[in-house]
Amino acid sequence: MSPRIIAFAAVIPLALTGCGQMQTFDSTAAVGCTPSTSNCRVAVTVAGNCSDQAQITVNPERLPVPRGSHNMKIAWDIQNSGFKWVAAPNGITSLPPGEFSNPHDNGDKYDITDLNNATSPTPFKYEIHLQRSDGSLCAVKDPFIVNGS
Repeated sequence: MSPRIIAFAAVIPLALTGCGQMQTFDSTAAVGCTPSTSNCRVAVTVAGNCSDQAQITVNPERLPVPRGSHNMKIAWDIQNSGFKWVAAPNGITSLPPGEFSNPHDNGDKYDITDLNNATSPTPFKYEIHLQRSDGSLCAVKDPFIVNGS
């Protein structure tokens, strides 16, 4: 076997290892929903100047809210400085008011209450509205909440 093939074979497992790694965040709280505490956490990371929605990462992009977990508090946390939420109720929009209520923000955190009455997976596309520290608006990001998952 040639040295070139051996070197290539040794590099492949190292390259593939990086593909399966999950993104980590500074906060100690895990992303997703914890039915026992009636809380869900979504991490929002902004890259560049946020002029394109591709520069805004939402984890998880599709938040599954477990069926039977009523009145879940969903909290979105901005993971990096220089950005903040557009003031409530305009930081998270496009969610039906009969299902989602009571929005609050404190700059880098935004939360809302999810009634979650769905008995089967029901997706709700929503919009995230952020702004730079100078007050100029970022691109709008549009992930999903899936109630009744």
